[in-house]
Amino acid sequence: MRRESACADPRSARVRLVLVWLAVTSCGGDAAPVYAWHGTRWAAADWPEPSCFAYSPVRHAYACIGWAATGDGEARRGAVDLVGARSRERHVVWTDGARPPVALDARLRSLGFRPGRIARVELSADRWQRAGTVAVRYQWHLHEGDASFEYSASLWLRCRDGREREIALDDAELEQGERAVLFAAEGAGVLALSIQGADGGEGFEERTLDTTIIEPAAICGVSRQ
Repeated sequence: MRRESACADPRSARVRLVLVWLAVTSCGGDAAPVYAWHGTRWAAADWPEPSCFAYSPVRHAYACIGWAATGDGEARRGAVDLVGARSRERHVVWTDGARPPVALDARLRSLGFRPGRIARVELSADRWQRAGTVAVRYQWHLHEGDASFEYSASLWLRCRDGREREIALDDAELEQGERAVLFAAEGAGVLALSIQGADGGEGFEERTLDTTIIEPAAICGVSRQ
């Protein structure tokens, strides 16, 4: 009886999806890293958990969970965001009825993203906390109108020489909100700040989970070697 190898050409799309993964991991070459985004669930009513799960030393970039929802859950989109100081890619991997693309893992590997030790700091409002070699403080304010609301926030960074610098958080890049989590990859010179953002008005609400990169050396005026 003839046996089909895991490296044989598949005849169906479903078999092809499985065999591509098997071929990468068992048909020669280094074993493919397992990325944590595969185990993430995007809930219908709440934000997903902030998570930056891989880092690319060459690109000084993080791979993080991204998310957006409008109204009562319509147009829910889960994503993997590849975020650097001057680069950003969003790969939508979850919508109603959609399945995660196998190609995303290959894209992560090609850009040098590797799972590793990434410290996580849950930020408390108006309290200084350590993150790597610096101290940070997250501040947020809620602005409410007659039929709308919007958050504004800022991140303060205390440099090694004691100076305190305020970091502007761009509304056009990420919505702001009460919950923020800072991520620091081992040996990295940049940090990732993920924020659960929200705003709305006239019966409409938008929720997001987005990430921006913080460069302590550039903010404190120290050259990075």
